[in-house]
Amino acid sequence: MEFISSTELSTILVDFLDRFGYNDQASLSSHDLQAIYDYTLKFLPEEEGIVRSLSEYVHCTFPFLPLEIRKAVAVYDSFQMSVDDIPVEEHDSLYELCLRLSERREIEHPAWKGLFAFFPTILQYYGPYAQTTIFRGAVEFIQATSVERTLFKGYVGSNYPSYIRRMSAQGPVQAAICFPESEFPQDEYLPIIVSLEAELEF
Repeated sequence: MEFISSTELSTILVDFLDRFGYNDQASLSSHDLQAIYDYTLKFLPEEEGIVRSLSEYVHCTFPFLPLEIRKAVAVYDSFQMSVDDIPVEEHDSLYELCLRLSERREIEHPAWKGLFAFFPTILQYYGPYAQTTIFRGAVEFIQATSVERTLFKGYVGSNYPSYIRRMSAQGPVQAAICFPESEFPQDEYLPIIVSLEAELEF
């Protein structure tokens, strides 16, 4: 298979869209992007690269969400990505996590301590079902990245790779984020929320 550069791919896509008369002049507010970045950086000041990437991701992926919600989503995603793909952790992500959560004790892991302390901020925007998805997604992400760091690849023929990928991919969370309670009341939109989560499960 022959690979092409990103510049060549961009040219191909632009030419393709030109052939169909596509002319999208819409642009996203750079002020909003800066506001998301500034807000998120306060929570993870030592993770500037991750904060920048996730701020851009949230800004471009969820432009239909109110700015305050996008800020919260960027923080949620940035906390998680701050420990994704690191080969060794100084702190065990799973150590006493469930015990401490159930006993309302402080989490020891610095990133997860910050994330769980931040949960009331992001969850306030969502209905009970979406809240549960967002919370569950964080716990599954912590589980998945903990196992990934062991470098276990799964037994031959097992479903392990897709299982771990599903847990860390956050598809249902990204779906749930699209439905703040103020705009999409759970009583009315639950079938749609659940259906989109199911579609993004893998």
